Amino acid sequence: MKTLCYILCLSLITIALNTQDAFSQDTRMQPDGIVAELDNSCEIEVGFDYEVENLQVKFFNTSDGNYDLIEWEFGEGERKSTEQDPEHLYESEGAYTFCLTATNTKEGCSEKFCGQLYVFK
Repeated sequence: MKTLCYILCLSLITIALNTQDAFSQDTRMQPDGIVAELDNSCEIEVGFDYEVENLQVKFFNTSDGNYDLIEWEFGEGERKSTEQDPEHLYESEGAYTFCLTATNTKEGCSEKFCGQLYVFK
């Protein structure tokens, strides 16, 4: 079963990386709650990897560029992490959309990537 997951997850990562431009966006949250589009003047390239074992997922930040803050969204409500390489235990099997945002707080620029992963027992 682990071999099937490895092949499936690897294929999904390859698909996600090939379609990165469709999911990438540069944004900044204004004090009034409005999200403003930004240019990526910090030249941040968001990168990631992950390992799936049953419902447990280990995420790895491989981003490059001038950033000082990382935020992971796991696709389960409001649960987030600012750890470089967090682990997340999903509550149930299924497809989840996760996002990784790398931000340069001094320059006010960020890069965000969202992808989809599947977890199952």
